[in-house]
Parts: sequence; structure tokens; C-alpha cells
Amino acid sequence: INFKVSFLPKYTGVNLRLSKINSEINDSKFVEFKEEITSIIGKYVYSDCGETLESVVSNMLIEANLKISVAESCTGGLISKKLTDIPGSSIYFLGSVVAYSNDLKIKSLKTAKSSTRVN
Repeated sequence: INFKVSFLPKYTGVNLRLSKINSEINDSKFVEFKEEITSIIGKYVYSDCGETLESVVSNMLIEANLKISVAESCTGGLISKKLTDIPGSSIYFLGSVVAYSNDLKIKSLKTAKSSTRVN
């Protein structure tokens, strides 16, 4: 065995740490191993250099010149907080609604939907 895979579960997902067990293994073999792992789980990988999910989403929104607004309930505004913790988030973040009651959710989102226009 030349490589080690460590699973590091977190609240926001699972980080994988890949490492060489044998220091004599050259870097190209390690890169091949990393690429093999990525080919299997690639659709679940959003960064291979420690970026946070919100940072990746922020960069994608900016690059695509897109805006986002969020309707939250059980998250209590956590998604909005994560998105607005990124400096410059006013470029892409329009706002959010946080509502627990079903009546408020229906009224708020119905009003928001009817007043939303795409230019």
C-alpha cells in the first residue's frame, strides 16, 4: 500500500485527505492516485485546495454574472449568512426570506414570485 485515504466528516460534508505512506513514491504516481479517486467521486468534489463551498459558489456566481436570493426555513438564515460572509457578496446576493410558519412561507414566497422579473 502506497497511499492513505482519511475520511474527515464535518457538519458541511466529508473532507478526504490523501497522503503518501511511502515517501519514495514519486509525485506523478500520487497525482495518478488523486485523479483516480476524483474520477470516481468527482461530482461530489467542489475543491481540492481547501476552499469552502460558499467561496466556490461565490466565485461561480461572479464569473457567470449571476445573482442569487434565498428562501430559508429550517436553516434559520444560515445559507444567507454563509453567502454574505464572503467579501464582495453584494455583487451577487440580492437578499433572503427566513420563515418558519407555513402561512408566512406561502405569503412571502407567493408575493416574491409575483413581483420577480427577469431582465
